[in-house]
Amino acid sequence: MAQQVMLKGTVTDASTGEVLPGVNLMIDGSNLGAASQIGGDYFIYLKPGKYVIIAQFVGYKTDKKSVTITSGETPVLNFALEQDVLGLEGVAVIGSRR
Repeated sequence: MAQQVMLKGTVTDASTGEVLPGVNLMIDGSNLGAASQIGGDYFIYLKPGKYVIIAQFVGYKTDKKSVTITSGETPVLNFALEQDVLGLEGVAVIGSRR
C-alpha cells in the first residue's frame, strides 16, 4: 500500500497578501479536500500521483493548480486568490413581521 504524503500550503488574497481562512480546497474528480485554517494554512493527505487542486472562496475567482505528489517529499502548493468583484451581484434580504 502506498504511503500518504501531506500536501500543504497557504491561501492568501492576491492583492493584499492577507491570509484567507475558510477557503475550500478540493481534489478535482474526488470527494477529498480541506478548508484553510485561521492562518490561511491547509493540508491534505494524498497518495503519490498527479492531482488538480481547486481553491474556491466566496467573493474570489476559483483557482486550479496541478501538483505531483512523490513519496518521501512534503510538497507545498500556495494559492493567491483574486477578488471577483463582478461575481458578487448583491444579496436581497426580505423579512416580514407577524
